[in-house]
Amino acid sequence: MADWGPVVIAVVLFVLLSPGLLFQLPGILKI
Repeated sequence: MADWGPVVIAVVLFVLLSPGLLFQLPGILKI
């Protein structure tokens, strides 16, 4: 259970960055 630190940090960063990716992907796919 000591390895949850980096996992939580990675998940938080992914959630914070995912909105930008979700907004960029449709634009890339439409092109």
